Amino acid sequence: QPGLETYPDIGQAAFGTYGRIALSGFLVTLGTLENMDQVSDRGPTFWLFVPVALTSCSKSPACCVEYIILEGDNLASLFPNAYVSLGGLELSPQRLFALMATLAVLPTVWLRDLSVLSYISAGGVVASILAVLCLFWVGLIDQVGFHNKGTTLNIATLPVAVGLYGYCYSGHAVFPNIYTSMANPNKFPSVLIACFAICSLLYAGTAVMGYTMFGEATESQFTLNMPKDLIASKIAVWT
Repeated sequence: QPGLETYPDIGQAAFGTYGRIALSGFLVTLGTLENMDQVSDRGPTFWLFVPVALTSCSKSPACCVEYIILEGDNLASLFPNAYVSLGGLELSPQRLFALMATLAVLPTVWLRDLSVLSYISAGGVVASILAVLCLFWVGLIDQVGFHNKGTTLNIATLPVAVGLYGYCYSGHAVFPNIYTSMANPNKFPSVLIACFAICSLLYAGTAVMGYTMFGEATESQFTLNMPKDLIASKIAVWT
């Protein structure tokens, strides 16, 4: 149906205004719950950035909050001494870079036509593949090795795993926008299947390599585990 660009639009078309309100609230609540475990140990001031991300990125709040955390952690590992003090508020490197990532991503979430971001998206795909290749290089060529073992199921870290799974497959929130932005919308089903298949293989390969390399010490982002003195590690973090 013309004019349906988001899931709240679909909810309103199906159930009226109450459908829009209910679906919008569900998306924001789900995103908050998925990221509760990731944000809870960041300190009270980190929560200041969450409402900004949730309100500005209501199409995919979970993805935006996870992205902010990822950028904050990786950039803080590159610049560990980047502290800023504003009055009585002191920003640690993680919080400072999280704020910068929030400000950087804001303009992109206001776009209605996602074809504008197609080139940036292609760059993100290349960067993701490059990061995985760096992980493989560190394990095989730089001889970190693949000999770590651990428990098959760890209930204590299950919430973190669920949040990471949600982040990896959170692209469904913008499916309506992608469909309406495509030059040939009739190809959407085949594009969707191909993308999910490629992403699943990439995720599975990364998970197996990362866990066999770092075992129980594996962080939420494998770039935090990679030895910082290696060239491949620096390339992975910068990408």
